[in-house]
Amino acid sequence: MKKQREVDQEFRTLLQEFLDRSVFREGSPQARVVAAALQAGLHALDQDHMKIWNEEVLPVVSKPLHEQAAIAAILRNGGYVPRRIELERYRTQLLG
Repeated sequence: MKKQREVDQEFRTLLQEFLDRSVFREGSPQARVVAAALQAGLHALDQDHMKIWNEEVLPVVSKPLHEQAAIAAILRNGGYVPRRIELERYRTQLLG
């Protein structure tokens, strides 16, 4: 019987923040892989999920959350970027 490993709390918190900020579109393969990693850890991901993790999730979660949340918000708005970004206003909206 395979021993159940506990998922590191800091790792879980980080991944949950990325999901909470909608950095990964709900229902997307990336969001499903992040959710699976939250539940059982990276060691439980199969080969296909690890490919998605390494190629599509890891490059995103390795960068600052506020930057990735801003990029996700821009993509959700159809790629529209205001002429002048009011950083404090957007930071307040994105980070709560």
